[in-house]
Amino acid sequence: MEGLISIPDFMAHLKDNGLVIVNANDIAMASDYERRELQRKLMKKKVISFPDVIRAGFLPLKSVDGIHHWVRGGKVFIKGEVYQQTNNRWVMATAALKRLGYAE
Repeated sequence: MEGLISIPDFMAHLKDNGLVIVNANDIAMASDYERRELQRKLMKKKVISFPDVIRAGFLPLKSVDGIHHWVRGGKVFIKGEVYQQTNNRWVMATAALKRLGYAE
């Protein structure tokens, strides 16, 4: 039959190239674990940069611009929880994430 490969040849190809077959759920669990570890690490700080907030998945937002939109709205954050540092980098207090229920 044309177009078929024998199982032993396929397994040898995977082994030779350092490839494995895994369940998609295992990959999702690994990335979720990494995200939670990043969140734990960042919550040890007093403030977190906006890109780190997005990267760690603390908020239901996909971009730094989304955080800026929330800040401009003026209804989510208390004064002093979000500010621009002297190096023009925007940061958020970890206390704000705890207060809003997005972190423990």
